[in-house]
Amino acid sequence: MKKPFGQHKTKAIRITVLGIIIIIFSIVIAVNLIAPNLIKHRLNQTSAGPFSVSVDKAKVKLFKKHISLNTIILNDTTEGNNISISKITVDGIRYLPLLFREDIILDSLLIFNPKVNFYVEKKTGTSRQPKINKSKNRKISLKKIGIRDADAKIKKKDGLIKVSGVNFSLHNFARDTTAKYTFKGFSFDQYLVSIDSFSIPFSENLYTFQFSDMNYNPEAQTYKIQQAKIVTRKEKYEAGRKKDVETDWFDFVFEDIKFEDFNLNSLLNDSSVVIRHISIDKFNGKSFRDKRLPFPKKPDTKLPMAMIDSFSFGLHIDSVAIKNANIKYEERVKNTDKAGEVFFTNLNAKLFQVSNIKKLIHSPTKIIASANFMDQPLIEANFDMPNKKYPIPYRVEGTIAPSRLKIFNRMLEENLSAKIKEGNMNQLVFDFQYNNDFSKGALFMEYSDLKIDFLKQKDDSKNQLKSLFFNSIILRNKNLNEKKNYRTGEIYFERDKKKSIFNYWWKSLSSGIKSIVVR
Repeated sequence: MKKPFGQHKTKAIRITVLGIIIIIFSIVIAVNLIAPNLIKHRLNQTSAGPFSVSVDKAKVKLFKKHISLNTIILNDTTEGNNISISKITVDGIRYLPLLFREDIILDSLLIFNPKVNFYVEKKTGTSRQPKINKSKNRKISLKKIGIRDADAKIKKKDGLIKVSGVNFSLHNFARDTTAKYTFKGFSFDQYLVSIDSFSIPFSENLYTFQFSDMNYNPEAQTYKIQQAKIVTRKEKYEAGRKKDVETDWFDFVFEDIKFEDFNLNSLLNDSSVVIRHISIDKFNGKSFRDKRLPFPKKPDTKLPMAMIDSFSFGLHIDSVAIKNANIKYEERVKNTDKAGEVFFTNLNAKLFQVSNIKKLIHSPTKIIASANFMDQPLIEANFDMPNKKYPIPYRVEGTIAPSRLKIFNRMLEENLSAKIKEGNMNQLVFDFQYNNDFSKGALFMEYSDLKIDFLKQKDDSKNQLKSLFFNSIILRNKNLNEKKNYRTGEIYFERDKKKSIFNYWWKSLSSGIKSIVVR
């Protein structure tokens, strides 16, 4: 008995559909089997500029829109540079736009454990540069780009730059769209970054800047660094000997640093660093200078705001707060056995309007600081500085709390072969203005019972004759406000433009003290 025509037709449709399904599955299986080897072969035959590419393994999951590559190595045979990557994964590939329009539309691109080794001290002028397709018609859209646990070593003439534990991601990265952050036609909505450690040498590999545990909080737009250091590889006397001139040796440690409201768009599009607030919760600094060595030939030292104005990039910081700082400065002069020292403890400072971007400035630049000098009296000082919007004069005013004058002996004994035997200071108030050439102002110092002993350089015993002459003829042993012979100090100092701003401030103060103490 013959089957009806309709049944034959239904059966034919079923067979056709089954055949199509078999063909599709065959294609998928073939693609999944052939594509990995094809991708691996094509990549292994590819070069990116001077780099050859090597891929150990490739996987393709067509339906899941997934590609993964394992053990990728890029070698630069001309200069010895290389990049190794443990794994790259691509998810959410849009095949049709890629095949027909070369559009790159992905859900995610993740790069795992890249390790970069570069040598930049060699000549690179003859290196072949990678050809980049700059087609404006190609659409690029990635929901997420990420780098996980990256390390880099970059060898330079003056040392080795090292970065480890870098994690980085961009979200909603696309071309020709509007988003929170933009750069050269590209935009993205959010970014995350963290770095375990970073170090870079400078000044002929004499010093290294390094930091550890840096993280970014996208909600608060705040960077946090657990610790940052500026350290030297040499002992303090070796730093000067290496250059055969007076050289600043220093060792600085900053802890719990926070950069609030860091403006990434200003950095990307205007090459400007714009930050609302920086806080440093702890700082320890040590500095030394061997003044027995020749003074170096160097350009004139700029005053603070002139130096900031000379930067090749824009800078604007609304405010900076430094807490719990301890600073020690030592110097060794000729014919002495050891260095004299000055140190400040419990230093707290606030800086306002550190800027060379006129349109962002809203008030004069100012520093407010307080510290304990030589562990004893409290020093308070205010520093006014001009900026591009408020060209006020440079000015310093401050006070030193009552104290015994013996606190200065750590510097006097080694630098002047003298020490204060007796003396009490009731008050010290200073106020002076300065410019690039000289400082001028007034100093009020009330003290009593001052006596200074000069020392013999051979055995540090008292030099009786010199001490007697100085205390009797030259020194004013008191300056009390209620006495008729009370004297107001005159601050006047012609600046040595080769030396630092700290030298300028100190010499200005000492000129006022000398005008009171010396008859």
